[in-house]
Amino acid sequence: SSSLPASSSLPARSANISSADYILQMTDNGSGNNEPPKKKKCIDRRQALITTIRAKGKESYSRAIGEDKKAPWKQVFLDPDNCVVYIDGWPQDIQKPIDSNQQLNFKLLPIRQLRAIADGFENETIQFKIK
Repeated sequence: SSSLPASSSLPARSANISSADYILQMTDNGSGNNEPPKKKKCIDRRQALITTIRAKGKESYSRAIGEDKKAPWKQVFLDPDNCVVYIDGWPQDIQKPIDSNQQLNFKLLPIRQLRAIADGFENETIQFKIK
């Protein structure tokens, strides 16, 4: 691989590469110069947890509503009062994303709380249920 020109050692950022993959390739290509500062890593970890929460939350939601397509995923957060589901097992020390007057901004939560939510959805200790 040493015969490759330096410019091709790092993939060009293109639409088919997710930013997470891009960051991984940037940090794993062996050269220390491309390593993002610590703050960036923290943002990436936060974003990865939020992505997991969204994906696992959506899976849980789909299981809960089954074939009822009259309950679109977006309504869960945009219109919680008229929503057919509730969240069971949500950690008590974290504001619920639904059933509250204000919307929860996941980006503002501490990483520790994001990890607890992501783990909860993965272990199914947190899950959506029909009201």
